[in-house]
Amino acid sequence: MKKLFVVLLLAASFAQMHAQDFMEWQANVTDYNQVLSTFDLIIAKEAVPPASAYYNRGIVKSKLNDPYGAISDFTQVLLKEPDNADAYSLRGIEKAVIKDLEGAYEDLNNALKLDAENYNTWFNKSLVCSQTGRYDEAIEGFEKCLALRADDAVTYNYRGYAHFKNKNYQAAIADYGKAISFNPDLADAYYNRANLYYELENDGKAIEDYTVCINMAFKLKDCYYNRAFSYKYSGNNSAACKDWAKAEVHGHTRAANALQKYCTGN
Repeated sequence: MKKLFVVLLLAASFAQMHAQDFMEWQANVTDYNQVLSTFDLIIAKEAVPPASAYYNRGIVKSKLNDPYGAISDFTQVLLKEPDNADAYSLRGIEKAVIKDLEGAYEDLNNALKLDAENYNTWFNKSLVCSQTGRYDEAIEGFEKCLALRADDAVTYNYRGYAHFKNKNYQAAIADYGKAISFNPDLADAYYNRANLYYELENDGKAIEDYTVCINMAFKLKDCYYNRAFSYKYSGNNSAACKDWAKAEVHGHTRAANALQKYCTGN
């Protein structure tokens, strides 16, 4: 009982924390289930639980991969504090997790109306825009992110993808290059650029980038499979067949068909 009592006291103080205080405190949490239990007790015992208790419990539920529970708690926050930008932003992220992309878009927009300088909200809204085909809006959002964090490699990578979907290929290549210059270990940028080079029938460049990904052990089945086609179309069918064989070993479901179609007798 002593341990539970101590945890209850701690959680009671956490229930009143401001968002930033709680975000910093999370680094010391080792058992989110235990923290969740204490928040449940606090909320159950309070005649009118404070918005902060629901807010912080929503964060804990998110950490425990319970998006529906987190959404419910952030909704309680917004009933009490309709101008809470962080609650809108966090609820929007959880809605994106459950594939309610239109709900996520609406919440993230509402968050930005209340706090137009929040990098995380801009970034997540831009991701949702990309997922829902709003590529122009995604690009504008990522530009806002880069105005706030000019050297963010991940943002350049995602903006590059939005440019690619908009068929602005040179802008996409430039963004992938920027992403790589800021973070040479960002394998996803090499992979995306390789796919773009393949689309442009620049097989030499595609092979180079797929090879970087393979050396990083990134998306091996896809990189071997895709690099095989670049080898094939550049005239190196032997190398292509070796790659399809490796893609099959790594679990690519269409590699066997490619081997049968292009490599019989090799």
